[in-house]
Amino acid sequence: MGWSWTGYRPALAVVRGTDAVDKRFLAMGTEVEILIPGAAGSSVDEVCTRINDAMEGLQDEDGVEGFQWRWKGDLKIGVGRSVLGDVWSRKARRRRMVKGGSDSVMNDAEPETEPESEEEDEEKEPKFVFKITCSTPTSSQSNLTSDAAASSTLITIRWLQGHDAGIFESFCGWVRRRIVT
Repeated sequence: MGWSWTGYRPALAVVRGTDAVDKRFLAMGTEVEILIPGAAGSSVDEVCTRINDAMEGLQDEDGVEGFQWRWKGDLKIGVGRSVLGDVWSRKARRRRMVKGGSDSVMNDAEPETEPESEEEDEEKEPKFVFKITCSTPTSSQSNLTSDAAASSTLITIRWLQGHDAGIFESFCGWVRRRIVT
């Protein structure tokens, strides 16, 4: 058994790839797969576009700083990095509204220190780093017939770096709600 004191997360096969130990003693999973059946009327490219639009919305929304998103459309892979951690939830949106509000509301909040330069901000360890991959599932991955699997989309969200499992779970739920609906 190995232990890491840094925030990097190993692949799911490394974390939970054994039957010799009870699963409750193993580390939390680092991958979530979301299967969108072909009956939803979306092709892989349409789902990829929705994911990219949602992530770019986080990046541009209200001048949110500390969230970066890179999408490679030809590979259908995107990597996101958030220095602030949770920037997608209702709680985070409220926090941004309070920061933009009056000073009387800010008295209860903790004072926030500004980075001395942009370089210092970039050197901060991110609270959450993830990778999203879109693909067509194989029939063994999806428990569907080969025809149904060919019209379906498999979204894989991989947790690459961070310490807070709650942020990963929250993000996966947010992506699921944004993409499926």
